[in-house]
Amino acid sequence: MSAVADARLDFSRAEYTARVERLREHMRSWDADVLLVDQLDHVAWLFGYLPTAARYQACLLPLDGEPHMIVRELDLPTFLTQSWVGSYEAYPDWEDPMARVASALRVRTDGRPAVEMDSNLLTVARMEGLRRELPDVHWVDFSGVIWEQRLIKSPSEIAYLTRAGEIATACVMAGAEAVVEGRSERDPAIAVSRHGRHALAPVGSARWARRWPGPPSA
Repeated sequence: MSAVADARLDFSRAEYTARVERLREHMRSWDADVLLVDQLDHVAWLFGYLPTAARYQACLLPLDGEPHMIVRELDLPTFLTQSWVGSYEAYPDWEDPMARVASALRVRTDGRPAVEMDSNLLTVARMEGLRRELPDVHWVDFSGVIWEQRLIKSPSEIAYLTRAGEIATACVMAGAEAVVEGRSERDPAIAVSRHGRHALAPVGSARWARRWPGPPSA
């Protein structure tokens, strides 16, 4: 069962599915049976959830079946409001997240897990810990693959980027217009913030619309 209703996702379920299936094609060509995704923006791009980096979090994508998220317990409410992934486990801050990841990998791999060796989150110590926990597997280096997939923008992504550019331009213009001789230097910053909040309310995701519900005051 999905964690979030389709209407509340930043992209359609079909788009997330297409991204996942393109990665699975690469996994098959490299003979990998499960992919460990931990780069923050890649987790968001594939699964809808943007984790914090305060504690390690990752998602396991098997060749077949549902992805499985290892999520920090404190971040679980955010995950449940953002992601379409229905399979997950949450850990408290006093637990070692890498032990959770290793345990989850152990039951999902036949010996060829893929990892993003170029991930900013997969430190040397963390990777060495996984090697100790799973000494008999062959680690497939998946570096660069997701980055390359993200270079090709979908119509929905182009629409988001276009609107983001329009909002940024409007904010800069509002800030410039607020620069008046004798007025506080804070006024341009206030104008930029106010226009940004107003612009995001009707066109952003459901989360942004709930966060910034009203127009700016005069």
